[in-house]
Amino acid sequence: MYYAGRRRSGPSSTIPIGCFLFGYIAGSLRSSPRLRLSGRRRWFVGTVLGFGRTGAGGHAILWADRGSPHIHGELLKLGFEIAQSTVARYMCRGPWPPSQGWRTFLKKHIDGIAAIDLFVLPTITFQILYCLIILRHGRRFWMSFGVTANPTGEWIAHQVTEAFPWDSVPRSLIRDRDTSYRPVFVQRLHAMGIRDRPIAPRSPWQNAYVERLIGTIRRECLDHMIVFGEAHLRRILGRYAAYYNESRIHRALNKNAPVHRAVERLGAITSQPVLGGLHHQYCRI
Repeated sequence: MYYAGRRRSGPSSTIPIGCFLFGYIAGSLRSSPRLRLSGRRRWFVGTVLGFGRTGAGGHAILWADRGSPHIHGELLKLGFEIAQSTVARYMCRGPWPPSQGWRTFLKKHIDGIAAIDLFVLPTITFQILYCLIILRHGRRFWMSFGVTANPTGEWIAHQVTEAFPWDSVPRSLIRDRDTSYRPVFVQRLHAMGIRDRPIAPRSPWQNAYVERLIGTIRRECLDHMIVFGEAHLRRILGRYAAYYNESRIHRALNKNAPVHRAVERLGAITSQPVLGGLHHQYCRI
């Protein structure tokens, strides 16, 4: 690549001769059916190739709907020896994203997405227990949970098999990049017809539904309990999971429960304690 003039120090260097000549020639060929430009000559390749707007007289700017590979090929056919990376560098990008974002993906496929995550909890003897949570996005339904002191890939794969019967498997399963998800876990997902969707590194917000559930479990349940062991923790989580799915109100579900809770208008109001009175389930009898 040859440069016009001497190279200057700093972030702004001289413009390549190839880009300069292309802008000059493209601006002068107004009558060409292939190179249809608007207004005055385009001296800079970024100005010529970058935008998708319409100029004076209704003429669209050169190849606005094509990417750098197509534009690079056209430049080669016009006799300009220029690298494709240079074309991509000087192409101006529009304000719109190149593809759908993560939030759009979650909204479009919410009924076919499930999420899985692990969190840790110390016992009264300072033993570290691992809790596995599986959640369906559609109704925020807490599918299942597991408790172990050694979360192996085979154990996690078995938990997924128990959580999803063959007639109700989700299309995608969102997870983080924890090393506990061994290749045997990924193979089990593929065998069940579930797409593995690991999130980006250090991006827990991409798995926000199950992360919020874990925070709810801690704030409303485990922060008020002293766990003695695996069996004790399973009993606590089992009772809270039943309360979470059948009675707890969710604002995202229009103030309903994951399992639809009918409106009761007749009878006396009574309350049933949950987890020793930590929470209450209200109903009419």
